[in-house]
Amino acid sequence: MASPLPSQLVPLLSETLDKFKAVIDKAMPVGKKRTALEEAEWEDEGEDGGLERELMLQCKLVGMTPSI
Repeated sequence: MASPLPSQLVPLLSETLDKFKAVIDKAMPVGKKRTALEEAEWEDEGEDGGLERELMLQCKLVGMTPSI
């Protein structure tokens, strides 16, 4: 677990630590959390043809919707 810098080291290391944090943030940006809908869009259905099955069901539903 990380702990804050001891007060006697802050003047010595604060500039270097800030540069290090900037490099880390640039290399590994913190992404925003995805919503449940976004998670479901990328859900892995396995190797049983889940994507193909889903696309086929969507095509069938589009063809079956009543027109107004």
